[in-house]
Amino acid sequence: MGKSFLYILLFIVPLKCWAQDSLVGIWQDEPVLAAGWSNNYRFYKNRSYIYSHNQMNCEDSIIAKHGKFLIKGGLLILKQKKIEFISGGEYVRASGSCGSVFELVGGTPVIRSRRKRHVFCITSIHKDSVHEHLDYILIGKKKYWKLGWDPNDYWGNSNSRII
Repeated sequence: MGKSFLYILLFIVPLKCWAQDSLVGIWQDEPVLAAGWSNNYRFYKNRSYIYSHNQMNCEDSIIAKHGKFLIKGGLLILKQKKIEFISGGEYVRASGSCGSVFELVGGTPVIRSRRKRHVFCITSIHKDSVHEHLDYILIGKKKYWKLGWDPNDYWGNSNSRII
């Protein structure tokens, strides 16, 4: 029993650390960057995350969810701490690069405390056979492609590159 436990400890612990560290970056539910970001996760080295909603869906009042993450036994555990959304405003016919029929205008961005726990199955990182230069993971049953190594690249404010 002692050898088995040591073997599991030596094998599992480095794998867990490797998985969390390689999650750092920007993971989007589309393999390309269009007129804006689609739904995406930004995972940071300090174990914080931001889940941003599709920028091209101008009808959506939710901007992002913020919190901490942990990978444990094939599960991605998200401990949401804040939600960022548009309060008020009105819907008008969409213009510009919106991928929706309407867009919300004239509202006020608000950040509120919101504690919520989300748990998803997560796969290891795979190489995409169609988009060969991209890695992907499954979070729940949804595919996310790694489009950036540095989560700060979301607004283009780092020296790293988008893949």
